[in-house]
Amino acid sequence: MVGVPAHELMTQLTFRIIARSVFSTNFSGAELDRVARLITEIQAFYVRTIRQPYLNPWFRLRGRFRYHDQLTQELRTLLSRHIAARRRENDLPAATTPPDDLLQMLLDVRYEDTGLPMTDEQLLDEALILLIAGHETSANALTWLLYLLGQHPAEAEAIRAETAAVLASRGAGQASATFAFEELPRLGRALQAVQEAMRLYPPAWMVDRVALADDEYQGLRIPKGTLFSLYIYGLHHAPRHWQQPTEFQPQRFAPGQTPLVPGAYLPFGGGPRLCIGMQFALTEMQLVTLELLRHFEVELEPNQPVILTQPLITLRPKGDFQVRLRLR
Repeated sequence: MVGVPAHELMTQLTFRIIARSVFSTNFSGAELDRVARLITEIQAFYVRTIRQPYLNPWFRLRGRFRYHDQLTQELRTLLSRHIAARRRENDLPAATTPPDDLLQMLLDVRYEDTGLPMTDEQLLDEALILLIAGHETSANALTWLLYLLGQHPAEAEAIRAETAAVLASRGAGQASATFAFEELPRLGRALQAVQEAMRLYPPAWMVDRVALADDEYQGLRIPKGTLFSLYIYGLHHAPRHWQQPTEFQPQRFAPGQTPLVPGAYLPFGGGPRLCIGMQFALTEMQLVTLELLRHFEVELEPNQPVILTQPLITLRPKGDFQVRLRLR
């Protein structure tokens, strides 16, 4: 059985999930693939300009900025076409119920102070943010979860056992149905595995914050404009907060365990800047884990090089690694 590249597979999957959540069924498969490739190529280039700014004069000389601006315009044009089509559909006599997706929510929302809807440019920017932020972090988390489950088959079996118990409690002929939202609280082991994977490999491994005003903390003066780099990866591996911090132990997050130290676990940030997509991402990753283990055995391809982390804006594997998905 041939292995498949784990990060590539999870990136394709999570992008299709968020694209369908934002735009419902408007996109064809070919268009989805094109949007995904455009976002990946544009992001990769501009991350490089941030991480290696000394190359920017060379990029300008070679026309790379101009080329990627053209890709950005292609992406915005493609998405704008679908937003305009939805507006036209909404203006037709109400023959059908509008799609229940995030684009429709954005179209329906009104500003509290003016009562006006978003402009097309605002809608486009919001849709792009949802597409980009809504798939990359989840893809990274699920990639690392595949890596961990491949190393810990007993944990995968424990998730399957819990899943089997829930399926057995259904009525006759319902064992093959998809999971219902109300069943998810009874399927906690998959969620705990996701949470532990995000502790060991937090997608947002470091975040930056700027002090908006002069402040003081425990006698330390913090002038306005101070830049903080919060090292979440280090926080998630701190021995004072976590027993055996390098070990994959999803039961840390099980009900009845020692409560987490406040502020010691921040895969989605915290406070007023807590990630708005947290619940969406957790539910998505729990469902992906359940369905994946329900249908496949997960094995790491043997004799691979050591899997290293690549701490860019998000924490991803350096290169990729191969997994075998054996149909059950």
